[in-house]
Order: sequence, then structure tokens, then C-alpha cells
Amino acid sequence: MLKSKKKQSKKSAKSRKVDPDAPVKVAEKEVRASDVKLFRIMPFLALLGAILIVVGFGGILNANHIYSVKQGQKSFSPGTQLPLFRGESKGTLKMGNIVKSKDNKQAAVEIKYTDQNAKTQLSVFGKNYKLYVLTQKDYPSAGLEVKYGFFGTDGSGILQISSPEPFIDQAIVIMLIDESTLVSSNDIYGTSNNTDSIMTKSITAQLADGTASDSNSTSSESDPTSKANIPIYYLRVNPGGSAKKVDNWGENDKKLVEALFVNQNLEKIEKNLADNKKKLELAKNTLKEYDERLKENPDDKAAVTAKQTFESNIETLNNNIEKEMKNYDKVKSYRIKSDILGKQQTKYKLIKSNDINKLTGQSYQ
Repeated sequence: MLKSKKKQSKKSAKSRKVDPDAPVKVAEKEVRASDVKLFRIMPFLALLGAILIVVGFGGILNANHIYSVKQGQKSFSPGTQLPLFRGESKGTLKMGNIVKSKDNKQAAVEIKYTDQNAKTQLSVFGKNYKLYVLTQKDYPSAGLEVKYGFFGTDGSGILQISSPEPFIDQAIVIMLIDESTLVSSNDIYGTSNNTDSIMTKSITAQLADGTASDSNSTSSESDPTSKANIPIYYLRVNPGGSAKKVDNWGENDKKLVEALFVNQNLEKIEKNLADNKKKLELAKNTLKEYDERLKENPDDKAAVTAKQTFESNIETLNNNIEKEMKNYDKVKSYRIKSDILGKQQTKYKLIKSNDINKLTGQSYQ
């Protein structure tokens, strides 16, 4: 009985042998709904990533463009000391008042010769200066006029810029070179045309390199300024910027001087007068307070001291007001000659370069 059972089990085991050619069943992994969703949105995620990268680069480029535009609009503010592009300083020059015409076709800048060196070592005649005007390559310079003259021999330089069309909102750079110094250097300078050519190449090379001295770009033998150490002052001015607007003056220099100096000085005197009159009124009211205290108590030492101080202050304010009123009348009655700016320099050399934003007020020395 037992033997028959063993035989049957062996037969059944033999009958269950695996056929090598039979297909093998593999357990399938359960596919989840979340995996399907992720697989489907993968292309969209890739596309979104590409869009974000493009937008990011676009934002950077746009920010750089905005920064470049803002830099191109920057102008020196009144009180800024004119830096040297190259050469040795012969005095301190500063930006003064800035005005522009209401039609936005004229602008004028005051150049102050602030110390004794500037007044004695630099010419006070506009015709003795050589002017270089540097603009961006896309700046509309057709018909651009630049003039430099002086308001008296002990006054300030007056730089005028005019255009047949309204100025765009972009700064230009103007270089001032005292040519009277250059003329005396006969052993250095050749013809005027040759000088302009050499100077233009020198300025352009220095702008590109951002350096004042490059022995590779300009040899010391061919560059006159390398020997003479002649100062080249420069200023950045945006004729189309937010300067004070005044009536158009055209060719009327008298009207310009009135707007640039006389009217602005009168406004300053008027402001000082108003401030001093207000201080005087306050001082008088305070003095009344101490007078009343002393009526109540003549022995109030603090009130006595304060009363004396305010009486002295009131006397000083009255004297200042009187002087300012006389000064106001003097300035207002000042008669300006039609040729007040003397013989002006009306010629200039134009240089177009996309590197002028390097000239932000830092000396290239």
C-alpha cells in the first residue's frame, strides 16, 4: 500500500516537470495612477523649465540694457569737480549752474575757476581753448553747435550746446584743453590738423583701454601730450536732462547770462532775505517773552542774559537784511553788454565712441 503511494507520487512529480520551451510567467508590477500622471506631465515640466531659463536670460539682458541707458544719461551735478582725462592739473574747475531752453534745443553750463592756480595758469578767453565733443555712436550730432566763452576775466567759463532738433535724453562728454599752453610748445606741436588727428587717436585708444598711458597704442614721439603734460579737463552733461528751463536765448548771450547768473543770484538773495526776515520775526517774539519776564522779576539773571543775546542777534539780522537788499538792487540793475562772453571758441572736434560711459568722473591719470 505504501509502495503504491510512493510510486504514484513519483509519477506525478515526473508529470509536473517544467517544459523548457514553455513561456515563463513574470509577475507584473502594479502601475500606479500617480506614475502615469508624472509620465504625462514630464514634457510640460521640461517646456516650463526652458521657458524659465529664457525668461531669466531675458531679464538679465533687460536689466543690463536699463543700467546701460541710465549710465548713458548721467550728468555731472553742480559742484562736481572736473576730473582730468590726462595731464597735470593747473587748477580746480567745477560745474556751476546748468540751464536749458524751454524748446530743449539749447543748454548752457557754468564752469567755475575756483582757485588761484586756475585763474592764473589757465586762459580766461574762450577762443584759446580747444574743444573735443565725445558722443555715443548713435547720438544725433548733425548740426550740433558748441561754444565756450567767459563771463569777464575774473568770472566763469560758459559752455553752450545747441541743436537744430530737441536733445535726446543722453549725456555727452566735452573736453577742455587750454590751447594757449599748447601754442607755446612749438617744439612739440606740428600743424593743427596733425594735432587733431593725433589727439583723436590718443583719446579713442585711451577710452578703449581705460588707461591714460599706453606705450603700445601711441608712441611718446608722436603724442604731443606725453611730453607737455597738458591738462585735459572733461565734463559729462546731458543737454536733454532735467536742468532748469529758461526762456530761449538763441544768439543773445546777454539773455543767457541773465538766466544763468543774474536771475539765479537774485533768487538766492530773495531766499536769504526771506529766511533772515523769518528769523528776525522769531527773534523779536522771543525778545518780548524775556521783556515780560523781566517786568515780573527784574532780578531774573537768565532772562537778562538771554535778552542781551537776542538784542545782539536782532541787530546782526537787521544789518544782514540791509546788505542783502543793497546787493539785490545792485545785481538787478547790472547792465550786461551784448558781447559779455567775449571771443568764444566755436569749433570743436567730434569723436563718436561707445566707450564714453567709462568717463563717469574718475580721473584717467
